[in-house]
Amino acid sequence: MLFSATVATDTPAETINKLTALIPAGQAKHYEVHVEVVPVGEGTDRQ
Repeated sequence: MLFSATVATDTPAETINKLTALIPAGQAKHYEVHVEVVPVGEGTDRQ
């Protein structure tokens, strides 16, 4: 794994931009990238 992060935030777009700057350069020519933004807290439906 090249990079992994889990963050709770009120500003997901801003947080993704900040995390992007932290991703180290890798040697592979092709990567698999996953991004999820899910609500947390009371009333969250986690199916």
